[in-house]
Amino acid sequence: MTMSTDQGDLYLGVPGDLGGETLQALLLSARLRSKPDKPALVTRTYLDSFDWRVYRAGGVLSATGGKRSYVLRWRPLDGNGDTLQSAVDRLPVMASDLPTMLRRRLETVLEMRTLAPVVTTRCRVQRYEILNEDDKTVLRLEIEGDRDVRYGSVRRSMDQSSVLLRGVRGYGDERRRVESLLRHRGGAVSLSQDPLDSALALVGRVPADYCSKLRLSLDPQQRTDEAAVKILSHLLDTMDVNEAGVREDVDTEFLHDYRVAVRRTRSLLSQVKPIFPTQRVERFRREFAWLGQITSPCRDLDVYLLGFEGFRDSLPAGMREDLTPLREYLVRHKADEHSKLVAVLDSPRYRKTISDWKAFLEAERPRRTSLPNATRAVSEVASERIWRIYRRVMKEGRAIDDHSPAEELHELRKSCKKLRYLMEFFRDVYPPGKIDRLIGALKGLQDNLGYFQDYEVQHTSLTTFEAAMEKETGISDGTRRAMDHLIEALVKRQHDTREAFRGRFREFSRKENRKRFRALFRPRPVAERDTA
Repeated sequence: MTMSTDQGDLYLGVPGDLGGETLQALLLSARLRSKPDKPALVTRTYLDSFDWRVYRAGGVLSATGGKRSYVLRWRPLDGNGDTLQSAVDRLPVMASDLPTMLRRRLETVLEMRTLAPVVTTRCRVQRYEILNEDDKTVLRLEIEGDRDVRYGSVRRSMDQSSVLLRGVRGYGDERRRVESLLRHRGGAVSLSQDPLDSALALVGRVPADYCSKLRLSLDPQQRTDEAAVKILSHLLDTMDVNEAGVREDVDTEFLHDYRVAVRRTRSLLSQVKPIFPTQRVERFRREFAWLGQITSPCRDLDVYLLGFEGFRDSLPAGMREDLTPLREYLVRHKADEHSKLVAVLDSPRYRKTISDWKAFLEAERPRRTSLPNATRAVSEVASERIWRIYRRVMKEGRAIDDHSPAEELHELRKSCKKLRYLMEFFRDVYPPGKIDRLIGALKGLQDNLGYFQDYEVQHTSLTTFEAAMEKETGISDGTRRAMDHLIEALVKRQHDTREAFRGRFREFSRKENRKRFRALFRPRPVAERDTA
């Protein structure tokens, strides 16, 4: 396996008749010559996570080749900066599968997400090494043409030839000279978009077309029921696009994003009312609560498996191997729970719930309704709800002291989550900089409360797992000691997190934030609104 870096890639559009003779003639004036390789038919598969983390981070990852021989190549999307490439014998799935330098570049970008093909191109490529008078390679150049683009069953042809300049470190002048020759005498022009973007456009794909974050465009004066339908439809789409990944179980974040969409749906139906007929909404609230419950065991086990390396590494070196039976237990039960989950997704109840929910969202809203908040401007209703939940958060937070039971922190965490969801639902209704600052402040408090609850659940669950493992297969003294060590550590972390709560709440509730919440969300008196 080799790994190399060089200067950034530069793609240029070129006339279709640019060939070896023309290229050689251009190079002679720069005292360079070309050394051609054999023409090749090259298959290039672009890789990214489902939520486009590589692309969003400003990079392009591709694998060229096939049949257990690939060249992985990462390059900056804007062409500024070094590229990285390495030969591998199989396509990577996780960041941990990547060669060292690529892994360093992408592991914090990808985190737990898997890589998958986003589009594949096949084209004829003529490669050249550009040599100087000392026969040293100063540039690598590839002329690509007759491009065929494939995405699933879709195939399209691209009538475009391009040249790729791959710089060699230390020979920037030569690269610039060749680029100038190609532009001024070879008819080369800058491409209007990156080759990846062109390939995606040809098969009807839009880069970065999925993101788990809410990206809506709400009009502050829009009817609240219509705004709610827009949000809920977006959440249903999120569930829909993640369902296949949930079934295949190749990536834990499909289920995570699916569950977040379910929770957000339940939260909006519970927090913003009355805007829909109560009887109809009540049924959907029950069904989405059911979906939350039946997806929970699988997600819980995902979380323990994702955190397993951290658990193991936190143990003294002599104990780490003793924790392996816990991982085996988690893997075994995760497989069982996933089978149950897929059975639910195949059930008539699930299909009818989704079908009926979709029909409900697509139904035309009545022009007139007796539901008080349905036709009011969404900005008014949103502010009322956010202000109300914010005040609840402040009241619950101030009531917590050093002797408060864990349940009170858990209730505060739930209130914070409701407030966060409301602020994210209606983010577009408010000035972006102002509401984002308050969401950031709330997130700091949520992190503290989330860790506190996680440690509580984790040390309780490990105790349960220990008993279940003893019953199922027996448990060795070493494994028991390792798990008990973890449980003690989690209890201590929970205690430390509790100690930090007061400071986090003080930061969230400081005077500047209170003024910002008041200015942004406190509803104006009716008389003041009428005269505005």
